[in-house]
Amino acid sequence: MEFEWPLVFFTVLTQMAVGAFIFYWWSQGGLTAYTAGAAGGSGQAAGGPSAFNGGLIILVIVQALALGVSLLHLGHPLNAYRALIHLKTSWLSREVLLTGFFFAALAACNFWAGFRRRVFAMPLTALLGVIAIMTSGMIYKLPARPAWNSLWPMVSFYLTAWLAGVPLGVLVTAREISPGNGFRQPVALPLAAAREGEGNLPAAVSGSAGRLLLGGIAASVVLNILYLSTLAAGRPEAAATLGNILVSPLFWLRAVLGWLLPGVLLLIRERRDLRGILLLLALVVLGEILGRAVFYGTVVPMGINQGM
Repeated sequence: MEFEWPLVFFTVLTQMAVGAFIFYWWSQGGLTAYTAGAAGGSGQAAGGPSAFNGGLIILVIVQALALGVSLLHLGHPLNAYRALIHLKTSWLSREVLLTGFFFAALAACNFWAGFRRRVFAMPLTALLGVIAIMTSGMIYKLPARPAWNSLWPMVSFYLTAWLAGVPLGVLVTAREISPGNGFRQPVALPLAAAREGEGNLPAAVSGSAGRLLLGGIAASVVLNILYLSTLAAGRPEAAATLGNILVSPLFWLRAVLGWLLPGVLLLIRERRDLRGILLLLALVVLGEILGRAVFYGTVVPMGINQGM
């Protein structure tokens, strides 16, 4: 089995950054920022950040790492720019372009403030991230790989953005850096009532964000079961892929670390401090990395009707 580790980390990190940014944007008002921007001009929206955001720089670093590790997949990294020359016909070229645009827009969100950030930079960045994930998914919709020749790659990539993005988005939202003020507690998140105590972050995860993450885990489990059932009823290569998945220890380890343990933690703990959120993030991200390795490592190409 070839797990394509550079692609594993590139796709998971990119999708995590997109999901976390969308969560952060939503926590700051989302599309309602248009109304605030129109009413307030270039000023600061109620409760919104007006200066450099120390949380968003985390996402810039995550996306920079994703782009850097993607170069390891190339035989000649210095020729990476050549991936852009087939934009009309190649989903890979479109992925490179859209991912680069997302990174640039994400960086801009760290330095723009007021009206330009709320009304232009943040929704544009979210849109570019969503489209970038779509282009990544379309790369793998290949007739030569019957197990991939559907919308499943795209769906699984959006699930990664959902699962890994929510806990990272909570951390990004939970701390801001404002000139002269250092680290400060953020305003109450509109996703949940803010309850603060010693050693605790605002209770975003124990409120709507917690339900959002739990819903993502449930959706991931159900959709994966449905996907595996379609493989069983598909071409011989798809059925062979199913066999490879079910005998892979990584798949079952992913089920425990990425689905079972985070789900149990969300159900049994009402409040989470920083360490609890970091634990959730680590488990979910590790689960998505293992799941992506299974995605790359178990697929059977057309014409090969036996397990690998």
